[in-house]
Amino acid sequence: MKKLLIISLIFILTISMLAILISCDKSKTSAQVLSVYEIPIEEYEGTPVSKIVNKSSDGWGVGSIKTLSFASNNVSQKIINPNTDPNNTAEEEVVATFTDEDEKYMVDRFYTYGLFDLKEEYNDNEPVDDVGSWCLTIYFEDGTIKESKGGVLYPQEVFANSAIAIYDKIHYQYWVVPREYIEPPRVEIEQISHFTDGFNQESTGTSSYTLYKYKWHTTELDCGDLFEFAASLNRAQFKYKGEGASNYILIRTINSYANSSKYQEKFLRCVVKEYDDTPELTNEKVLLDCGWIVGRNDKRVDIQENKIYTVELTFTNNQYSIQVFRT
Repeated sequence: MKKLLIISLIFILTISMLAILISCDKSKTSAQVLSVYEIPIEEYEGTPVSKIVNKSSDGWGVGSIKTLSFASNNVSQKIINPNTDPNNTAEEEVVATFTDEDEKYMVDRFYTYGLFDLKEEYNDNEPVDDVGSWCLTIYFEDGTIKESKGGVLYPQEVFANSAIAIYDKIHYQYWVVPREYIEPPRVEIEQISHFTDGFNQESTGTSSYTLYKYKWHTTELDCGDLFEFAASLNRAQFKYKGEGASNYILIRTINSYANSSKYQEKFLRCVVKEYDDTPELTNEKVLLDCGWIVGRNDKRVDIQENKIYTVELTFTNNQYSIQVFRT
């Protein structure tokens, strides 16, 4: 009898825990929105949305009205600038279009990320006159509306994740898309030229180290022929040449990526290659092939004059970036 009672208690506790977990999972508060990279997308089955309007203004009245219309399948924008257009005569302009499939993709993500469950107002109780304001209005097909507004405070992660959902389909920033989502991770390249005795060391400019190709999330770049692209760059200059001189580059991760576990998990390889500065790109050599470069754990690569160098980072899901420079 005692054994049966214990089993019954364990069963009741298990059922209770499952009920709590299910209840928590159904809640769509913005505080639960963690990361666009991890959230499982849920299907929106509520009242259809007809349009979403976002009004924003800085502290001097300059701003915009952006409308995401699911009736017209487009995004339109109207710029407000009392300095150049005091009578507000600027016309609304369609800036992007999308399909019904794109609409479902976006709406499901808005629902998952918590956009339909925002608070009515985000107020820090310390209003500042020159910081501007924003107002988001969601119109549903049954005639109901939901409005949320604020100033300095705003549901940052909800807006960022929702902005990514729109950007994925139409490459338009309805809200600001996080820079690291659009731009591929790069490495910092510092050119060093000095005598072997260690004195007279000097770091030279790095402006010629330029992104040549990349594929990162839904953004891609391809600048065509490698030699022609390199020929458009300024040559990296060697301050010290000849006997006793040493010229090399130091490669390290940029601070914004160095401490990010998200990028470390995606990162696979860093490969540095050297080519002759000729149309045929002869004498290809791999000078460095390593994994994730942690912080300021610099990797040194010796370089020569009249060469083309590529620094290629490869990531999961066939994503990559290639930086190029020539000497």
